[in-house]
Amino acid sequence: MPRSRVRRPRYRGRAIVRRRRASFHAAARVVIAALLLGGLGTGAYFALTSPKLVVKQVRIIGAKRDLPARLIRSLSPGCVGKNILLVNKRKLFRLAKQEPEVERAYIRRSFPRTIVVRIQERAPYAVAQTGGASYLVDASGFAFRTCAQASSLGLPVVRVAGSDTVSLGQPCRDGVRTALRCIDRASTFGLKVRKISVDPAGDMCLNVVSGFYVKIGSPVKLDRKLDVLGKMLDGRPEMFRRIEYVDVSNPEAPAIKPTALAAE
Repeated sequence: MPRSRVRRPRYRGRAIVRRRRASFHAAARVVIAALLLGGLGTGAYFALTSPKLVVKQVRIIGAKRDLPARLIRSLSPGCVGKNILLVNKRKLFRLAKQEPEVERAYIRRSFPRTIVVRIQERAPYAVAQTGGASYLVDASGFAFRTCAQASSLGLPVVRVAGSDTVSLGQPCRDGVRTALRCIDRASTFGLKVRKISVDPAGDMCLNVVSGFYVKIGSPVKLDRKLDVLGKMLDGRPEMFRRIEYVDVSNPEAPAIKPTALAAE
């Protein structure tokens, strides 16, 4: 005998209550989101239009001589009088890097009204002389400032003849860069170079502080030539006072010319 199905009563009241609660929560979330967006929009509007956030000054840190004044003149039109949140730091960075003396620049906002620019200047490594002008160059061979009294700076002087010119704000050409590498390598052997002359053919001659000079010749096999020079003079400081020049233009057959006093 088939079993009869018993219809159970449906409690629709609970489902209606759940749907009403869900609708209420959804509406509440929409209202809260609208209030938050409105508050953020109002806050952004007041932040971007507030006179309390208008840039008043540019502060330079780390620069010397007349560089801070030049940087302030070039950077101020791009930020002073503008809202600090709208200042384009990349543009200021590009303007700062246009100064040849600036190696690195770090720009930040100092709220409420100051732009701070921290500068790392190029370190002078040598003086490059060409065409009657003298330029300070860093270790990479970048010419970043002119100088009037090169001898008073105590830096090695690279004197270049011929068409191997030096331009302010530009990397030097091969002749100067090779001479700088020669200065660096010579220092590893305890030789303090006072001057390097580079003739139109590219041949180099080093004047050492101790008084003698070194004929390097062409920059071919430069490391080999300096290695030979270092071994010739290593551990014999008395030779510095008795040598007129050392010729390592042929590293396989180096030569030494003693001074006239030493020859006697």
